[in-house]
Amino acid sequence: MEIVFTDEFTAAADGSVVCEIKIDGKPVACSFSLGALEDVNPDTADLAPGEQFQMNMERLHAIAQEKVFKGKIENGALRVTAEDV
Repeated sequence: MEIVFTDEFTAAADGSVVCEIKIDGKPVACSFSLGALEDVNPDTADLAPGEQFQMNMERLHAIAQEKVFKGKIENGALRVTAEDV
């Protein structure tokens, strides 16, 4: 299975960050909740969600990849929450 993360992301109004990943060439929406962004690295919790995402991208991508391997894509989307961190 090939998983490719794009560098582009959008900060949503609810504090989450949304990006697109490609799994075997097919696009999948991937969101990271504000709780996940804050919990992945508490030292960056006071930053804006987009900044938190950028500073912790490697770890967040690893968590998302693990969820993909576990088959946690629902309705064509993947959601990473604080419970996953």
